[in-house]
Amino acid sequence: MLHSGSRNIGNITAQNYDKIAQAQLTQQNIKVPGGLNYLEIDSKPGQEYLQVTLLEDFLLFVSCFHFL
Repeated sequence: MLHSGSRNIGNITAQNYDKIAQAQLTQQNIKVPGGLNYLEIDSKPGQEYLQVTLLEDFLLFVSCFHFL
């Protein structure tokens, strides 16, 4: 999963789930190059991350119509 975090809420979300991913990888003794932490898509945190980012995208989309 890749997330650029260009908006602050996206950045905060990405940082939070990056820490979760790093903790999981450390617990599983998996070493990755710096900054390339990842979540398995079928894991609970991976599914939560997808849901949160989809909700953020939806809210951004809806808020665009507010200004029309």
